Amino acid sequence: MLRKLNFKHQCIKGVQVKTGIAAFNIGSGSATKLMYIARYLKSLNQKLKIEVRQPDPLYPKRSCLDIGKAQALLGFRPKYSIIDGLRILYNSI
Repeated sequence: MLRKLNFKHQCIKGVQVKTGIAAFNIGSGSATKLMYIARYLKSLNQKLKIEVRQPDPLYPKRSCLDIGKAQALLGFRPKYSIIDGLRILYNSI
């Protein structure tokens, strides 16, 4: 399942900083509906088909990863909106 798109441009700084053993959430820091992403991708390529399935009842209906730790320890700030990131990813394929 697609949750968040993480771009190498945003991850480089986290790799370069020596933090010991730690995990960081790198992303936009805001929730984005999957249908919003699907519709944007379809606007880039009309041949794409959107298939809606019943959600898994055991999977959370909403989630958003907290990027606060990366902001505090790495000075991380997202440089790309979800739309800009999708466009970059789509154009690189």
